[in-house]
Amino acid sequence: MNAKTKKAVVTDAVTSFASLSDAAYKQAGAFEVTDSVAHYVMDKAPSFPDEVPTEVKDELYKGYKQRFAQSKGVMMYAVIGDHIVLATQEHRDNAKVEKIEIGVEYAFSYTSQEFGKLRNDRPALHAIIAELREKTSTYCSNRMGDLKRAVRKIKNAGKDRTRTAKRTSVNTLTHFLSMLLIALSLPRQGAIPLPILIGSTLSTSHS
Repeated sequence: MNAKTKKAVVTDAVTSFASLSDAAYKQAGAFEVTDSVAHYVMDKAPSFPDEVPTEVKDELYKGYKQRFAQSKGVMMYAVIGDHIVLATQEHRDNAKVEKIEIGVEYAFSYTSQEFGKLRNDRPALHAIIAELREKTSTYCSNRMGDLKRAVRKIKNAGKDRTRTAKRTSVNTLTHFLSMLLIALSLPRQGAIPLPILIGSTLSTSHS
């Protein structure tokens, strides 16, 4: 298989900050975007993240891969014998030097069979593509993990409030019963009247 040459637009994905407040402003904006995305995914795939349908994962990974490709850009390499190195200006100007532009799109343009053959046919090219494919897969997996955590946080918000309320009720009841047992075990003479003790117990447990 001949080396493919595919061009892509290189976009600088590095965000610059003018100050801490500017960084905080952009962080807040990023949070709002993530929260909106999480709600959108929940609407489109109610079973997410406990169950992720194949078509949902494929669509999400397509977007993650597109973003990584945009931020990573395309690198030009020069083929020098059996070696493939980053192209210098001299390489770029020399029409006789074989050059390959490698980016995410190029790396994944090979089928599994074609990519496997590269290991023996062009090991240097295989190594470069393998590294880029691995980095892309890791990026996609990490972004999927971020999304799952965001969705779980939203879904668990109501459950956490319910659990807290239940724990409060249980603690109140436990405290009440403990004080009731103490009241019943007190000597009759000089004992605190039971209604007063119970009222005091309930007041303390809610404070």
